[in-house]
Amino acid sequence: MGFSDLDFATIHDVINSWERLRQLKDYDVEAGTLLFSHMFDKCPRTKVLFGFPLDMATDHDSLLSNRRFKAHSKYMISMLGKALNMLGPDDELLTEVMSDLGKKHVQLGIDDEAYYRVMGDSLFVALGELLGKEFSPQVEESWTIVYGELTSAMIKEMRQNVLLK
Repeated sequence: MGFSDLDFATIHDVINSWERLRQLKDYDVEAGTLLFSHMFDKCPRTKVLFGFPLDMATDHDSLLSNRRFKAHSKYMISMLGKALNMLGPDDELLTEVMSDLGKKHVQLGIDDEAYYRVMGDSLFVALGELLGKEFSPQVEESWTIVYGELTSAMIKEMRQNVLLK
């Protein structure tokens, strides 16, 4: 499967739920904080991968009081939004962008596929908390498919680069 194989309903679910999220006040900070809080709790060693100390507190208020975390959180959500905006017409460009991002992640020391699963799970938790019942099982399934495609390009590049080390 590839981006061009994604059906309209799947893309529609993801884009509509993303637009709904964007309507929330400070959506980028809130979504990023929930995502990373869940990820750091589920897999504490990811803190170090993102340049944060292992003993950093991961409760909502502590994370929001950290300016560097807040900036990184907003950046992550912004990058996800940019990727989602490329869904549809130009799948070759999106594949190239995600492959380059996979290569960059290897250079940053993120070379374990498990991290992508933890990130995806954490993203879905954040979306579920912020969108409530609008993040229906169907919408979550659509997100799972799209996230899988986004990360598969990154993971493919990661595998190639890890083998070259």
